[in-house]
Amino acid sequence: MRRAIAPLERRVAIEHILDVPPIRLTTVPGFDAAVFPYTTDIPFLSKWGEPLLFGPGSIHAAHTADEFVSIAELHAAADHYVTIARQLLASQPRQP
Repeated sequence: MRRAIAPLERRVAIEHILDVPPIRLTTVPGFDAAVFPYTTDIPFLSKWGEPLLFGPGSIHAAHTADEFVSIAELHAAADHYVTIARQLLASQPRQP
């Protein structure tokens, strides 16, 4: 990275503020998984349990001034969350 930006060093200041390592997330049967060249705060939330990364909308619109999610995507996401919750609960050992 430093080599790639070396020609710019006289014109810009670059401050390294955070290092987020690549992570491998748990998958849920029936849901597609993919690799993306983006970051997430999930590595900092792992003390809360096994993290999942899922949500409606397009990553290309996420966190932009024009971010949006259609009503149909919200309805589908609600159904997907129910499916995920049921699968995760069914995979847990029963407590006496």
